[in-house]
Formats: sequence, C-alpha cells, structure tokens
Amino acid sequence: MRLAKKLRKNKFIYYFICLIVDIYSSFFSFLENFFLKKRTSEYHFQKTGLFKFNFEEDLKDILNLSVKFKDNEYQSTRIISQRDLKKVLNLIFNKNTREKITQITGFKYSIDHFQILENIHSLDASYKRSPHFDKSFSRNMLKIFIPINIDFQNGPLKVWEKFLFLEIKNKNKFNEYDPKLLLGQGNYIYGFNPNTCFHQLGNPDLGFQSQQIMIQLNPSLYWCFKQDLYKFQEFGESKFTSLSFLFNKTIKFI
Repeated sequence: MRLAKKLRKNKFIYYFICLIVDIYSSFFSFLENFFLKKRTSEYHFQKTGLFKFNFEEDLKDILNLSVKFKDNEYQSTRIISQRDLKKVLNLIFNKNTREKITQITGFKYSIDHFQILENIHSLDASYKRSPHFDKSFSRNMLKIFIPINIDFQNGPLKVWEKFLFLEIKNKNKFNEYDPKLLLGQGNYIYGFNPNTCFHQLGNPDLGFQSQQIMIQLNPSLYWCFKQDLYKFQEFGESKFTSLSFLFNKTIKFI
C-alpha cells in the first residue's frame, strides 16, 4: 500500500506502469480469445460481464470443514485442508456447473485461487473498501463469488456492469450508477470479469458479518485447478496470472 501511494505521487512512473499493465492485459486477452475460447460467449455476458445461476447444493456446510484465521481487525479467512478442498472444488465445479460457465463465457478454466472470507463492520476510515477494477489480469479472468449468508445488512459485494466501465472510469462517480448486489445463502453462483467490471467489497452493518467464497478462474485448455491451491488460501491473489499459469502444475477435473 505504501509503495502504491509513492508511485502515484510520481506521475511518470505511475502512468508508465499503468501502460505496461494495460499492454499485458490486452495482449493476453487477445491470445486467450484466439487460442483458448471454445465458443462465442452469450450476448448478455458480453454486455454486462456478469452472470448468476442457481446452485442445487447447500454450500453452508463448507464452513464446518474450515478453520478460521484472523487477517486483521475486520476480516478473517477460513482455511480448508488439501483433501477437503479437493472435495469442495468437485462439489462446486461439477460437470453441470462447468458446462454452464463454459456456455456463458466461451472458456474452460484453471482455478488459481480459492478463499472463504468473513468481514465485519469497519469503523476505520483507513480501511475503506473502495470501488476498483483488477488491473494486472486478462480481461477474461473470471471471479466466482458464492455468498453464504449475505442479505442487504451483511454488506454484499457490489458489481457495476461492464457496459458502464468507461463512463465510470472517466467520471469516477459511482453514485450515479446502480451496482448489482451479490446476495445469497449458499444457493447462488455469481461470476464476473473483474478487469472490466468495477466492484466493491461491502461493509456489513454494525453487528453483522458477511461470509462468502471467492474463486479466481483463468482461461485454460481444459477445466483444472492448481495442484498447490490449498497452500495459498490465507494469502492474497497472485498478479499477472495469465503468465504465471504457464508454470503451474494442475489437476484435471474428471
């Protein structure tokens, strides 16, 4: 965070880094679209960058498999063992789910990050959860969110649809546009492209908490997940994943 603030003060370095990141994102997006895309994505997803569908299994029981670790005063991460994580991934990404996602987006994916997050109300202005988009990624990177206990008072994730991206980026006025709220009780799967959709982690009302599963997916030749995925649950997401994926050892879904 301190380094990012210093870089912003030096406008030349900051804009140069932004240019490099944008070139990276555009280049790998082009490669993925050319070599990895299996079919044309659905029109609604092309326009909004967001989808939602019902999930037939109750995912609340996943919390019973996890151990809670406190990241800071306002956020905790729940860690799942290697064996249980493999079961959870096969439960969530069953054949039906994989086919639905590929039908909507046109891609098969590698699962490169998995986290169960818990957040409580933040009174600290320095811990502001601000709207942003994920810069150092392909435009095809997909985030899956599964809200476990989230209603309006639990601070749902806010997502601004893709067709609003340029307007919001130019104006930087989020209150002029209504976001989609990711609500659910473990019965919905949401997916969106975080490089082309602004999003904001919600702030639960005082006395409430949010619990949700967050999964990062990157385009791949086949559906798979990182072999060492379980090791990185308590850490933040890796950057430049389209490049780093080339060196990952993966396990195919059956």
